[in-house]
Amino acid sequence: GDYDVAANMLEQKREAEERLVRKFKAFSTIDFWEGLVFFAMARKTKEQKWLHRIQESLSNVRKQAQSLPAHFQHRLLLFEAETVNITGDVERAAEKYELAVNAFDEYG
Repeated sequence: GDYDVAANMLEQKREAEERLVRKFKAFSTIDFWEGLVFFAMARKTKEQKWLHRIQESLSNVRKQAQSLPAHFQHRLLLFEAETVNITGDVERAAEKYELAVNAFDEYG
């Protein structure tokens, strides 16, 4: 896919949200999809800003998984696997990916 276009659109979304007078935060899949784009951009560009964005998405997905594990636990585990994978710990990432698959099978 064209991650540059997706990342640009997400940056525009973020800027628009910052201008809102009222902030509304609900559980949604956007944190998950944003995070996937941020992981792709972090790999592609090696820019620090994407790692920061990943941490924000990870934090949001973690909160969602705590409240609704049946819907978000597998996503959290996938994000944790991706985070470890970016650091180069392929063996630990493989373990996390396996946990994510198992959680999806359980809650899916």
